Amino acid sequence: MFTSLSIILLAFFILLNSMATMEEKRVKAALGSLTAVFSGFGTGPLFPRADSLVTIGEELAMRAGGPGRELKKKVDDMLAEEGLGEKVELVEDKDDLLLVFKDHILFDSSQAYIKPQMTDVLEVISGFVSTTDFPLVVEGHTDNNPISTARFPSNWELSTARAGAVVRRLVEVHGVDAHKISGVGCGEFKPIAANDTPENRAKNRRVVLRFAGMAKAEREKIDANKDIAGPAKVGL
Repeated sequence: MFTSLSIILLAFFILLNSMATMEEKRVKAALGSLTAVFSGFGTGPLFPRADSLVTIGEELAMRAGGPGRELKKKVDDMLAEEGLGEKVELVEDKDDLLLVFKDHILFDSSQAYIKPQMTDVLEVISGFVSTTDFPLVVEGHTDNNPISTARFPSNWELSTARAGAVVRRLVEVHGVDAHKISGVGCGEFKPIAANDTPENRAKNRRVVLRFAGMAKAEREKIDANKDIAGPAKVGL
């Protein structure tokens, strides 16, 4: 009798200990499930692969302001630690939300190998992609300076290889569902500035993560929250 009771108590304390030392990712998954219910944006936490816990209040604030904007802030913080501030831009393109990596932040000049310091950034992005229902298109863009190497006969091949490298890393290394992501090489044919100065050519050298439909959804969500809150009332 005493032995059986001892075994039961031991099992009970083991259970309590396992609950007390629960892995952070499990805690964040639970938080994400709760916040998803209240927010209506996707399922799971926004950043399941982030390296610190996010409280329910913080998660709700992120979602209320727009998950895409919080992703940009998270990436900015990580790049700032590497001394690479102001290298990512968030752009609304009609219904789509674009995360734009400027110039050579992801790749060295004329190369399609992702820089090692970008691994953690792509891991956070992969966690975000895994929690959203919006498809992701990775676009590679170059300036109009011609390239002609054995590997890259033109800017078409270079831009396509860069987009493909990001897609492969997100899918094969970080586990993003391949059905949710695609890549396209645009070469120099979709510039955002005239290729007439070194500064403008640098603007055109970019990798774009296009979340299709996310800008529209975030605008609608923010408008809906404003309608629920109603106009501010002033009085005694």
